[in-house]
Amino acid sequence: MLRIVGNVIDNDSHLSFDSAMYICICNGVTDREIREAAAAGADSLDALREELGVASCCGTCACAAEAILEGQGSDRVPGAGSARTGRKVTSGLSAGA
Repeated sequence: MLRIVGNVIDNDSHLSFDSAMYICICNGVTDREIREAAAAGADSLDALREELGVASCCGTCACAAEAILEGQGSDRVPGAGSARTGRKVTSGLSAGA
């Protein structure tokens, strides 16, 4: 649906979760590819590394890739949780600050 709000065109594209999120920037691996590899039998970070190259360069993506592999990923729902801790991410500011 396309609508004009003020002087901004809103086509609800932000509501679609069909697009993939890059998890491993070094090798261009997306969350979708990690889920597909898991569905095909990848059951460890080593298996993902061998199949997709995840965490084979800088390693920054390892925690997020493991969380997705274990089914603990946030499924890209804002505020659902941190890939590293699984806890809800907060700003650390109190309401009275």
